[in-house]
Amino acid sequence: MTWPCLTSTVIPFAAFSVQVDIVSSAQAFDARATFTLGQGGTFDLATDAVTIQLSHPPHTASVTIPKGSFQQVQGRYIFAGVINGMPVEAAIAPLGGRNYAFAIGAAGVPNLPAANPVMVTLTIGNNSGTATVTANIQ
Repeated sequence: MTWPCLTSTVIPFAAFSVQVDIVSSAQAFDARATFTLGQGGTFDLATDAVTIQLSHPPHTASVTIPKGSFQQVQGRYIFAGVINGMPVEAAIAPLGGRNYAFAIGAAGVPNLPAANPVMVTLTIGNNSGTATVTANIQ
């Protein structure tokens, strides 16, 4: 018997750039990004989760904002709340066409990278992008 494939196809961002600040003493980070949806890419924050992952082996930190958590305010999508004990604030703003800005800040995040380079992956629904950056680590 064969089982149907239950995974969805990941659609890579056509463009993705990000800047990251990490404050090790507070286990906190702040990331600001812009991205362009790839061909066929769409998202609906009512039904799609948003995940950001920061990695420099052996440390990998991840924050997932559950689907339906963002509120639309003046054309932007805003989240402010506590996820797994971590205070998190995030925003997604359309920039026109298939271009968006994304910002997130969180504290109390375990396993944040302590050295560069930092690989950052942003996933919204089945859309995703990865960039390797030199983070500002304090």
